[in-house]
Amino acid sequence: MAVTGTLTFGGSLSGEPEGSSTVSLSWSITAGVSTSTVDLASGANTITVPAGTTLVVVIPPTGNSQTITAKGVSGDTGFQLSKTKPTVIAWETGANFVLTAGATITGLKVLFI
Repeated sequence: MAVTGTLTFGGSLSGEPEGSSTVSLSWSITAGVSTSTVDLASGANTITVPAGTTLVVVIPPTGNSQTITAKGVSGDTGFQLSKTKPTVIAWETGANFVLTAGATITGLKVLFI
């Protein structure tokens, strides 16, 4: 059974020099959703992305204190993700990516949408 729906991210910001602004992002989900809970070993961990994925959401455990760096391949410099907050990546194409952990991380959740 295919999963359908809408994923929405929204909120408002105040105190900006220009006043305030609203953030409203929405993605229609027409493909299935796959969820994976993984334990990251210290170092490079390859994450395989299922075909048809349009969004990848990486959700670290709330108490995580280790660094997480996202990379296209193991040799990339990459960019550091939040240790405790979810990261949404709009996925265009590719079969996998690498998450490099500063040390073991147990219970990292990855959603493939």
